[in-house]
Amino acid sequence: GELATVAPFSAAACGANLELSADGYYANRPRGCRQAAAVGSAPLEPQHGGRYFEVVVEETLAGWVGGLGIGVTATPPEQTRRIPDKAWRMPKTFVVGYWGCIFIDGVEHRTSWRPDTLNAGARVGVLVPEQSGHGDLIVFVDGQAVVRVDGAHLATFDALYPVVDVFAATRCVSLCRQAAPPPPPWRPALEGATGAGSSGSQPRSPSEASRTVSIHGGSQMGGAGRAALL
Repeated sequence: GELATVAPFSAAACGANLELSADGYYANRPRGCRQAAAVGSAPLEPQHGGRYFEVVVEETLAGWVGGLGIGVTATPPEQTRRIPDKAWRMPKTFVVGYWGCIFIDGVEHRTSWRPDTLNAGARVGVLVPEQSGHGDLIVFVDGQAVVRVDGAHLATFDALYPVVDVFAATRCVSLCRQAAPPPPPWRPALEGATGAGSSGSQPRSPSEASRTVSIHGGSQMGGAGRAALL
């Protein structure tokens, strides 16, 4: 099918330390390390595979702990009077990244993916699959799945907007006008390497740690969920 066009970032829903280009597709944080969230000006359009968008990391800063936060929100930008210091604090928002975190409507879970290791030129994509059983939110880096979240029930939201937090080690990103999700299967590298609930030996490297997180015991609206590394 045809690729959906992703609308630019909203100039009205933009962190205090973020500067957008005139066309709204380039987001730059010239100062500070936070207050740099951006929300898409229109919901993601469905396309083959699901709702998807992609950014390119244009510039990074060495020595910072934490990096890009990326995901989706069901809160329209016009309903956001003031963007909080970090995007995950917005209501009905689902963001992966920062210092190895997954925020499901404000409830924090852990992941081994560290976006502060991203280099300039990296393509980071977010997919909300159209079919159940493929995960609810999948993050890709250069076409490879790095994080998969199950149990967030994002398909129940009619409108989901792109969210990007240009945080810490990530200084500038550009939003792609069109992008296709990578072909399935969408499984992070060595999924299940550490075993379910295992307290055994540490994985040999972060890339070998499990990156599939299932949310149990909480609603999609942020109940006190429990994360299980599968």
